Amino acid sequence: MKRIFFILTLLTLPVFSQESANYQNIIRQIQSGYTWQTSGVLPTGTGTAQGALTEAGSTFQLWTIHKTLGTQYLLDTKTVGAYLPTGDISVTTTDTTGTKWGVKRTRIDKPFTVTAVVSGLMKDPSLPDASRKVLMEQHIALYPNNVISLAASTVLANTPVATAFITAGATDRLATTTTINYAQSSFMSVNPYTSKGEEHFVLHALADGAIAQTQLDSDYVQIWPLPLGTLTGLTAGATYKGAMPAITVNLTNLYPFSTTDVVAYPTSDATKVISLMTSKYVVDDKSSRTDTLNITGYDAAFPTDGSYTVEIRTTDPFDTKKLVTITPIIVDRTLSIRAMQVGK
Repeated sequence: MKRIFFILTLLTLPVFSQESANYQNIIRQIQSGYTWQTSGVLPTGTGTAQGALTEAGSTFQLWTIHKTLGTQYLLDTKTVGAYLPTGDISVTTTDTTGTKWGVKRTRIDKPFTVTAVVSGLMKDPSLPDASRKVLMEQHIALYPNNVISLAASTVLANTPVATAFITAGATDRLATTTTINYAQSSFMSVNPYTSKGEEHFVLHALADGAIAQTQLDSDYVQIWPLPLGTLTGLTAGATYKGAMPAITVNLTNLYPFSTTDVVAYPTSDATKVISLMTSKYVVDDKSSRTDTLNITGYDAAFPTDGSYTVEIRTTDPFDTKKLVTITPIIVDRTLSIRAMQVGK
């Protein structure tokens, strides 16, 4: 959702007139066939334009008039065009699965890109800041417990973690594109395994006189933490001679679009992977998932005696991670019979 705001320019003109009580000063603003007039202008000072400026410009004339004779003298003329900065800002990630839920999202340790396109800015350093700069802010907010979205007003009420100005390009008013590549989320420094929330990026037109700072556009990205896993019931280095024991798998903060599996393979041959589960654990949701799985009856994952490795693996749009690795697991089902033959 893109919005364009038109900023009413506050004009500052030096006022030169005959310093006499017999004269009064006026400023006429001529624009699009209309004329506005400001009376009682002091010999020096500033004033606010009567009409909103357009890109086509307005002509301002400074007159002094003899109070008795009515004689008018044109002292100065300036033509001023409106500055109408517009801006679009967008966040891009390598994960497109959030489109289904109407959000942009990424994992806390993965890069994303912010692109701002601003036009209508001027280069002349003598012009007000509002005509030459647009303010970009970065705001962040963690999700409270059991919350998976925040109102933009809540996030933007925080003090921005970063600010920067975007200025005009090589030519007045032409669009300027600013691209910022973030290697990872700002939440990484908090706790990469628990931090979840939003990063918002906002463009503001600067305040100008009586006109307050105005938001031009904004966009945001959801940040989800790194997943964690634990497995109990199997112990590295232990030997299992009979039926394999029940195991419990705890999964924490699986990415909102991910597939998780518990697998085993011969320690000497990682290509022979067999799942301990009847089906993989699939997440396709608005938020990360935390769950506990109880797994039994998986003896077929160990078809022969020997040394095995057991792992929890989770795959999301970015990569596959090994959450747990237990090795070696020794399987020894060899049946030994000791007998003594007794003669008659």
